[in-house]
Amino acid sequence: MRRNYLIVTLSILFVLFGMSTIVLAFVEFAPINAEQKLFPIQEKLEHSLHVFYTSPTSKSAYELRLLEKRVHDLSDDQEIARFNAVWVELEHVLNQFEHLPADAEGNPRIRFVKILGDILEKMEQFTYLEETNPTKFMEAYERIFDLRMLALDSTNPLSNLNTLRNASHQTLVKESASQKFTTAQIKAIQPHKVPFLPGSVGAEHDFFPLIGQHADISCESCHVNMTYAGIPNQCVDCHTEVLPNNHFAGICSLCHTPAAWKPANFDHSTVEAADCQGCHLPDKPTKHYSGQCSSCHSTNAWIPASFDHTVAGATDCQSCHSINKPANHFSGQCSSCHSTNAWKPASFNHSAAGATDCQSCHSNNKPANHFGGQCSSCHSTDGWKPAGFNHPAAGATDCQSCHSGNKPDNHFAGQCSSCHSTDSWGGASFSHSFPMNHGKANGECAQCHPSGGSSWTCFNCHSESKMTEKHEEKGIPDYVVRCMECHGNGEENDD
Repeated sequence: MRRNYLIVTLSILFVLFGMSTIVLAFVEFAPINAEQKLFPIQEKLEHSLHVFYTSPTSKSAYELRLLEKRVHDLSDDQEIARFNAVWVELEHVLNQFEHLPADAEGNPRIRFVKILGDILEKMEQFTYLEETNPTKFMEAYERIFDLRMLALDSTNPLSNLNTLRNASHQTLVKESASQKFTTAQIKAIQPHKVPFLPGSVGAEHDFFPLIGQHADISCESCHVNMTYAGIPNQCVDCHTEVLPNNHFAGICSLCHTPAAWKPANFDHSTVEAADCQGCHLPDKPTKHYSGQCSSCHSTNAWIPASFDHTVAGATDCQSCHSINKPANHFSGQCSSCHSTNAWKPASFNHSAAGATDCQSCHSNNKPANHFGGQCSSCHSTDGWKPAGFNHPAAGATDCQSCHSGNKPDNHFAGQCSSCHSTDSWGGASFSHSFPMNHGKANGECAQCHPSGGSSWTCFNCHSESKMTEKHEEKGIPDYVVRCMECHGNGEENDD
């Protein structure tokens, strides 16, 4: 039962997937034009896919793609049907623009201006509509032309284009309402050879505001022989000669204002400029970091700059900072001691750098007659002081080799460890089994140890000849080196 249910479910899903694929293929690839019967179905399906786009930006991009599709189909064949399809889709785009955020206008504006320019170019090839209904044709042409001029002005938000376009159109209709010409009269009149009267809308130039430097030029500079149709309205059409080499190829108004070329304000996000190298490679100083400028600089100015090592993926300090090293500096990576904020303060991490041979770096820091072993035997990596010498770790067993200079006069000549600990000189404990007040000694070491050290003699007080005679009588001929065997406590012990 469960198997049958699974088969039915999979079959339904397969059928639905197949139908969806067919619908998408029909919408995207079916060669259907506006004059054909299936076009309304295709148009509805196209706009039903609108729900799959969630953001206003993506919705606007989708509508612009549909408009490009309609403009591509424009031709002097079937002019009315195909132009009406363009007009309908143009309304969809403007309605969608009303929801577009101001910070997302850059690419849609450039794309929309280009599409409107393509429409005007194709309309200039029309013959049927211009001959059969010249008034409607000219009205449509001028409305698209006005809309393109409004879109070119970056001070006009795309979200407000619909309102601005309608206001411009109402003025146009009101002015033309009093002019009633026959078709023959329209053909006979060259409307673009008639000068504008002072104070008229045309003279005020609302569709191309004459502000800044444009206000200082005469009409004849652009409208030679009172020609108004077809006059270039793009910045580059007039200013090509002042365009520097390798200059940004976009619309001038994205950076410049009609007041002057400078100051200019280039909005990188508006034109979606992400590859800094594409424009700023010539600005790089010699031996500069080879990555993207945005790793260090903002779009406001080159300085101040802040290099983000993490963003740039910079892990090999030596590749950039080898020239910053002082003489005899540690040869490892800078990150062993320094942070990415500044060279100082620096903190050397001996463990991270694998530094175990103290002598290789710190031999110059040793005082004269200093212990010749590794610094780590006494010092920590935090500072030279306080220091604590670990005798067992250093294998130091011959006290005299280091501490002979520390002995007071007439000091015991043996190893320091006989009396002292490795903690300090004070608190010494001398182990001396023979009485130190024996005879005439009275604590004077030299009485028994005239040559210092551990050697001793009894003959500073006792007569050697008498002692020899007495010991020989008892059969002790070698008594001289064996005194302590019988007289360890300083007593005679005649037995």
